[in-house]
Formats: sequence, structure tokens, C-alpha cells
Amino acid sequence: MDNNLLAGSGFAKGISLEKFNDTEVIIAPGQQNLDLVLNGTKIKSQVPVKFQKINPTDKSAQLCLDAELIKLLQLKIQPSSLPQVPCLSLADITRQGSWRIKPSTLSVEFSIPQIMLNRPPRDYIPVAEWDAGAPLLFLRHNTSYTRNILRDIHYSYLWSMINAGANMGMWQLRHQANLRYMQSSTAGNAYKWNSVRTWVQRPLPAISSELMVGDTYTDSAMFGSISFNGVKLYTDQSMWPQGKLGYAPEIRGVANTNARVLIRQAGHLIYETQVPPGPFLIDDLYNTRSQGDIEVQIIETDGKSSFFVVPYAAVPGSMRPGNMSYQLAAGKVRNYYSVQNAFAEGVLQYGVNNRFTANTGARFANNYQALLAGGVFASELGALSLNTTWSHAQVENNQSQKRLARRGGIQQNLPEQHQYCAGSLPLFHRRIPRSPGCSRRAAPATERG
Repeated sequence: MDNNLLAGSGFAKGISLEKFNDTEVIIAPGQQNLDLVLNGTKIKSQVPVKFQKINPTDKSAQLCLDAELIKLLQLKIQPSSLPQVPCLSLADITRQGSWRIKPSTLSVEFSIPQIMLNRPPRDYIPVAEWDAGAPLLFLRHNTSYTRNILRDIHYSYLWSMINAGANMGMWQLRHQANLRYMQSSTAGNAYKWNSVRTWVQRPLPAISSELMVGDTYTDSAMFGSISFNGVKLYTDQSMWPQGKLGYAPEIRGVANTNARVLIRQAGHLIYETQVPPGPFLIDDLYNTRSQGDIEVQIIETDGKSSFFVVPYAAVPGSMRPGNMSYQLAAGKVRNYYSVQNAFAEGVLQYGVNNRFTANTGARFANNYQALLAGGVFASELGALSLNTTWSHAQVENNQSQKRLARRGGIQQNLPEQHQYCAGSLPLFHRRIPRSPGCSRRAAPATERG
């Protein structure tokens, strides 16, 4: 604009219109209340945003990120790990993000790659919104009664299975028992109450775990289950959102523009989402029983498409990358051949990446030690699970026995006319089950003693 437009108006002195000649938005230093827009979605209104000139010669001020703004933008970064500078810019965090002021809507728009954002899995409910429920007492039973009369002989039989408990806040008391009562005109009456087990449990939502004290059992598929009286702390996967349950691979890619990502398996569309420019990560696919590679299609804003394939194969024990499941137990074995043997056990499963799940564990008791290591290995051809257990026992007459055992299984993908045959091949067993459409012969056992 020409400053002469103000001539004779009385406002010309000290006023310049030259800044309006620049098409770039010039931002003055200071604080402004703006609407926050992230990747096209408005996340909050009237957010205080600070602007500051990095260098005195800069034409426009830069946006400064603070801890509150980082939290609102859901950035995967801890404020404590950021560089200590007077004005932390988005460029200090990532070169792939950008921002711009939109004066017409009084908003600041951010474009940040999806992989840099904290995204809760689908169906995730914050722990703060969980409710322990009201205090209560309950009694459930399954009762059957039989009465027979044959001439002068009378016979009655009652059997009842009891499940009782009480809830008080996060603490839960449980008791299981059964009752048997028999009445006979010839044998008399008989009554028996059998207490099966009693325990106290408490969920620990912060670590997706549960603590149990009392009569319980180990449920590890690695060492086998035993009933014991003691303490158990374990991962409760029922606390996980559905997008974390079971196994599904991570999908990683790069979008050049605001793009649609379509994911198909066996020709069926199983997932669709929108991603901003830059690298993206999809790690909350629902678990699917279908076997077969996952096809990923990226459709850019200009209509161009790109494709790539992610191998998919899983066996029992496969875990998503980043998922961890554990169990710690200690106590005395209950009525196992009348031996009350103290023991301790720990097992851990961890999804390292799409191709490897690591397993490890240990069990110790009087005169007995066992160590386990193994995992699940996945590839384009299928998945192989293999666990090796070394055990040492001190038996009668102080004799020492050592044993090395291996156990595993195979899941093989056989492409045929774009369909996949899921053939399950347990290793080190004498019998091999068959899956529909996949024929397997029995193989000799190769377990070593």
C-alpha cells in the first residue's frame, strides 16, 4: 500500500502501510489466544500461545512451545528432555512438522506426522474414568436335587456348587465350595461341605495387572498350571483395549500429502484411516483369525496410490510389538501328591517387533530348578514358536536328574488363488492335528530327555 493514501487525513504521521504489501502473515511478539487445529481437527479453543522473535532482525515472531501446548498437541516427547532455550520452536522437535496462523479464523494450524503423536488404541478408556463399583455381597449357586422311591426304600441326593464373594472398593473376596447331602432309608444321612478355594484379589489398573492372595493357580502355558496357596501378580489382558488384544503387526509407511490409508487382508477391507504428511504408524489393528499377508494402500490427495505388503503369520504366544505380559507367583503347592512344596515362578512374554516375540521364565522349588527361553519367529513363509526348558531335580537317594525339553509349533501360509491355508504343525509331538484344507502326516517325537 502507498503511504500517500493517508496524506491530509491527519493520521499519516508515524503510521506506515508498507507491511500490508507483504503477502506473508507478520506475527508480532507477545501472547495471543488462538484456536488450536491439529492435522485438520480442532482440538481446543482460545489457547494462550506465545510468540517471540528469535533474532532481533527477524521480520516475524516464532511460535514458542511450552509444556501445556506440547500436551495439547499430543507429542510423543517429554518436556524434561527438550533443549533449554528461551523459545522452543516446532523445528527444535521435528523438521517434518509445520504450523501457520490463519487470521480469518483466529487459529493456529499444525501439521505434524502421525508417528510423532500419542494416539490411544481404539476403544481405549482412560483409567481415571474406571469405576470400582458399589460395595456388595453376592451368592451364586448351581443346585440339583434327586429323590427316588422304590417300594419301602427312599433315597434323596442334593448337590450344590457355591460361588460367593464380597466387593469393597478395589478389593474383592471370593470363595468357591460345593455341598453334598444324601439321605437314605437304608444307609442313613450323610453331609459334606468341601471348600475348594478362597482368595482375595485386587486389580491394579495403572499397570494392567491383578494381585491375588490365597488359593489360586498358575496359568502359564510355558511351565504348566499348578494349584497353590500364596501370592500371584500377573498381567490382566482384560484391562487392555481391543486394539491391543491378540496379535496384529505394526503398519509403518510414509504419506506425501494428507492421505487415506486402506488395509486389506484376504481381499477384505479391515481398516481405514486418514494420516497427515510424513511417516505414520498403525498399531491398533483388531486381532483377526484370518491368516495371510496384509495389503496396505496409500491414496494421496492428488489421487496417486502406492501399495506395499506386510507379512502376517501368528501362533499361540505371538504378541504385538511393544506388548508385555508377565506372571509372578510364590507359595506352597496344594495337595500335589500330598507334598506341600514351596516354590516361586516368574514368566515374561514381550513383543519385540513384527518378527519376534521373546519368552523367558524360571521356576524354583525345594530340590528343583527350571529355566525357560524361547520365542515366536515370524516371516513371509509363516510363524515358528520354539521354547526350550532346562530343569534339574534332586530325587530320592540324592540322585540328580537333568532334562532338556523343547516344544514348538508352526503356522504356515500357503498361497493358493489368493487364499491362505492355515496349517498348524505342533513340533515335538507324536500326533499332529489337521486344519481344513491342509494335510499333514504324523511326525515322531524329538523331545530329548
